[in-house]
Amino acid sequence: MHMRTVGIVGTRDRCVDLSAEAGGRLARLPFCLRILLEQAVRAGAEADAQAILDWLGNRRSASAVTFRPGRILMHDTTAVPAMVDLAAIQDAILDAGGARLRPVCPVDIAIDHSVSVDAWGRADAMAHNHRIEMSRHAERFAFLKWAGQAFDGVRVHPPGRAILHTLNLEHLATVMDRIETPDGALLVPDTMIGTDSHTPMINALGVLGWGVGGLEAEAAMLGHPMPIPLPCVIGVRLQGALPPGVLATDLALHVTACLRARGVVGAFVEFFGPGLSGLSVGTRAAVANMAPEYGATTGYFPIDDAVTAYLAETGRTPDHVARVEGWARAAGLWADADAAPDYTDTIAINLSALEPIAAGPHRPHDRRPLSALARPECLQTSAIPKGAVAIAAITSCTATADLGALVTAALLARKAAACGMAVPDWVKTSFAPGSVGMLNALRVGGLMDGLEALGFHAVAIGCTTCIGNSGPLAPVMASALAADPAIDPCAVLSGNRNFPGRIHADIGDAWLVSPPLVVAFALAGRQLDIGTETLGTDESGLPVRLAQLWPDRDEVAAAMALCRGPDHTRAAYSAASFPEGWDALGAPQGARYPWEATSTPCCAIRPTPGPTACLRTQPFCVFG
Repeated sequence: MHMRTVGIVGTRDRCVDLSAEAGGRLARLPFCLRILLEQAVRAGAEADAQAILDWLGNRRSASAVTFRPGRILMHDTTAVPAMVDLAAIQDAILDAGGARLRPVCPVDIAIDHSVSVDAWGRADAMAHNHRIEMSRHAERFAFLKWAGQAFDGVRVHPPGRAILHTLNLEHLATVMDRIETPDGALLVPDTMIGTDSHTPMINALGVLGWGVGGLEAEAAMLGHPMPIPLPCVIGVRLQGALPPGVLATDLALHVTACLRARGVVGAFVEFFGPGLSGLSVGTRAAVANMAPEYGATTGYFPIDDAVTAYLAETGRTPDHVARVEGWARAAGLWADADAAPDYTDTIAINLSALEPIAAGPHRPHDRRPLSALARPECLQTSAIPKGAVAIAAITSCTATADLGALVTAALLARKAAACGMAVPDWVKTSFAPGSVGMLNALRVGGLMDGLEALGFHAVAIGCTTCIGNSGPLAPVMASALAADPAIDPCAVLSGNRNFPGRIHADIGDAWLVSPPLVVAFALAGRQLDIGTETLGTDESGLPVRLAQLWPDRDEVAAAMALCRGPDHTRAAYSAASFPEGWDALGAPQGARYPWEATSTPCCAIRPTPGPTACLRTQPFCVFG
């Protein structure tokens, strides 16, 4: 194994020297495969390393290699059965006289999938929804809180802090880990798996990771190797720059449509080219997040200046940021502007030619021009028009990790409110930012006033509407729809999926758009050609169009300068930021969970009562 000494910030650390391992072939190897190569070399897996280098022959392979994730990320829905399994295994170990179970691979659990939009359009909506969340899910949350103290290596992040993928970007990801060994500190890539399909969002930071099933994650926790077929790698060459008004969501939806048409199931996708340097990590995150929508395992962006800038902006220490760059350059993992590895296939996207778009009404890869949302106002049998917008939600980790998109939405809302515009009473408005850090940034920048004036109060920090936790419709809409189903309302959201009925049981059509367009459709209250038709009227009764409200680049840049700062993120993850009710939540202590006598049996063949009995016949029982 070839090692290289890296002298950074007063230390002399070591890392795998990929240039020495691969020679002239390294420049041709995609960056995502370089991370697999680093792992194989460090593990002494010579066959894996050779298979990865041989991939360059045909730029595809029939071989499989072992992926060794450095950590695991779960949300509360997938974590409960996994932690129940660990608890039962631990009971069996303790019964046999053993010590506590310690996961080999550390686990982070983010509670973000349980909060619903029960209250909206009012200043206390977030606090109200959080209280309901804590009440509804107290037993589950108490169990997870117990797991956080029962297992070394398991950390539980309370509700109300961040969506797990935003938490991963802003707080958990290191990009590079520093491991102490008998021979000195070793610098290695940060790698991970997660039990949520949108785990590839972390690829925006140059961290290799993707989504897996619960049993795969449990096996990795317990030290089982994770074999993966060596994938095809599709390169997406980006050139040009996004025009004014084209945001991260527009790019993500365009990429989704292009790659879905190409067919990338089972492949890694890697972005490169001269257009890459102009994309912030927030913009990259929206594209990487939608890897499952375009069918790929990953949507990988290599480490470059944008990554180190983001690490600094989100509160990582200057020493760590400097060490990441020095290590990435030394290890052969830093992407220069002219990097152009060999790929199985290459797709070119001219960023300069893109326009604002929507996706829907039923599939995220059905890219549409905004004019496609226009519907004639016919069959109107009540005060609410046919095709009305019932839900307008700025939501989802996909878009709310991009500060530029949120700032644009806030400025548009401020202009609309200033000229006397209002959202119709049948539209349910909500804003669920990806993290407290993002909400802090908007508040410090004084940008929540316009959103709140239009009813886009912060309702929760969590997945909310994007996963169907949208809560009840506005009363006037619910009544009208009960009386006349022909109203056929829709939802407009900044999410990542829009299958029929996913957003709300009474809504079939849902359109995915950028956050400022969510605000614009809320103002209109109906589906329309938003680029040409009138959104509403100002206080003088004069018509207002979208172009009059859309902020220019200088306005957005000035507002973002007021919002930026690492303290927003640091404060969001400090111990003092624990949400109300978490500290007071009663949870058992100790190594054993006190199972209720009426707990649901873990499997039908359990020979005797008790949660550990089935482990004698089924070591990986999934409790349900």
